[in-house]
Amino acid sequence: YEKPYMFYGGQVFGGNAGDFEESDYKQYWVDVTRWWYGCGLNGWRVDNPKFYGTVGDGNWEWSRPRQYYRYHRRYWNKFATDLYTYGEVPRSDGDWIIGQFCNNGDMLSGCQNFGMFYDLSNYANGGSGSTMKANLVGVEGQVIGSVQPAMIGLIGSHDESRMRSRVGDDTWKQRAVFSVGWTYIDVPIIYYGDERGALGPKGGGPTELQ
Repeated sequence: YEKPYMFYGGQVFGGNAGDFEESDYKQYWVDVTRWWYGCGLNGWRVDNPKFYGTVGDGNWEWSRPRQYYRYHRRYWNKFATDLYTYGEVPRSDGDWIIGQFCNNGDMLSGCQNFGMFYDLSNYANGGSGSTMKANLVGVEGQVIGSVQPAMIGLIGSHDESRMRSRVGDDTWKQRAVFSVGWTYIDVPIIYYGDERGALGPKGGGPTELQ
């Protein structure tokens, strides 16, 4: 906080809201990224990227967070060409938003296909395979082809119930989820513990979800 002009002065999620349009603030995060990269870390998950560059004055414009990520990508490409970054995009925002922060490869490496989590569990529980396919292909249509292999296929998340809690103890249902999830074109991601069949309903109190 030695440079108060870098902050809006308000608070977001319990912390001071940074001005993501302020050049010193953007450069600060580039420097932080570079430091961690030097320590051997080469990947980041960006929490809900649509909020970056939009807080403080209450206005929400597509151009602002996208400019922020383009700024970062220019610097990342100079010192960390293999740096992998992906953004969390809740399905509640609509599948169309998934490609907004990674198209052309000049922002984030990819984004998280949150809807895939629900599509897989619905399919395992007796849902239509054609519906699941239509949803997955529909998301593919929101991103440019060269970016697709860098997208995240969500199988487990700290925001949702464990997959085993969603599909039950039927091992064939569990196999259906992981067979599709691990062989799809996206990069699969699980929440640690899913690999051993951990249980945990969302909001279920002191469970293995925690």
